[in-house]
Amino acid sequence: MTTPSETPIRDQLSQRLNELSPQLKRAAHYVLDNPDEIATQSLRHVARAADLAPPTFSRLARAAGFASYQELRNKCRDEYRARSTRFADRALELIEGASGVDAANDDLLVRHAAASVVGIEALLADIDVARLDAAAARLASSRRVALIGALSAAAFVEYAGYVSGMALPNWSVFGRNGSSLPSQILDLGSEDAALCISMSPYAGRTVRATQLARAQGAFVLTLTDAATSPLVECADASFFVSTESPQFFPSHVAMLVLLETLIGHVVRRRGLEAQQRIATVERQSSVLGEYWPSNPVA
Repeated sequence: MTTPSETPIRDQLSQRLNELSPQLKRAAHYVLDNPDEIATQSLRHVARAADLAPPTFSRLARAAGFASYQELRNKCRDEYRARSTRFADRALELIEGASGVDAANDDLLVRHAAASVVGIEALLADIDVARLDAAAARLASSRRVALIGALSAAAFVEYAGYVSGMALPNWSVFGRNGSSLPSQILDLGSEDAALCISMSPYAGRTVRATQLARAQGAFVLTLTDAATSPLVECADASFFVSTESPQFFPSHVAMLVLLETLIGHVVRRRGLEAQQRIATVERQSSVLGEYWPSNPVA
């Protein structure tokens, strides 16, 4: 079981956001947005930059389960050192390993691949596997699971709908092909769950749908890119990925890894029932000729 000292600072604060007063919530958002500054700057500097009184950060530290602000700062320092060493080394290894690549033509490929490695490494370093499995258990026991996402996340929920459909018949994409998203959400209740995905720039449709699903009493699980994401405040559980990229648009590589892992956890929880459905779907797909034959007739 993960202890408070092992839990990433991002998770410790995001799990308590809804319990904080407006002032403490402002301080929490500042820490979440600027963990490296917390690690490297004095409390006076941080308070001035955040336009808050220094004692506000001390109260925040205690509300988040730390004995003092210094303990919170030490946690940020530990994570800062770990990120600086681990990520830089992995990126350097990848870049140096591409010695046979024509740098003049393929520099973007190397930098993009390095950023993807960093994103996945950050996911591995920060994820609380016990929390992920607990969220998967809740999805596995739900009557229905609504998949909600728009803009760039639309492709993720469509993919999740296709993959989960092989093993989990109660998972469905909400709001697709002109169907009424509000009417679908209206049918959700406490026995149901909503898996909502959005990354900056956040889709207004997804944020509003997440709020509605929570209001209906459904268990809301969000996959997003920051503890300051608007999805977090109306979620029962949230998981985060890095979207850093040398491209003009955020990388979604780590999000795909997280989503596939989550589905795998749910399938494992459903056990033999899921395995038997997958086998049946494969047989029916063969009957319908959905798959190109391994040895096509000449």
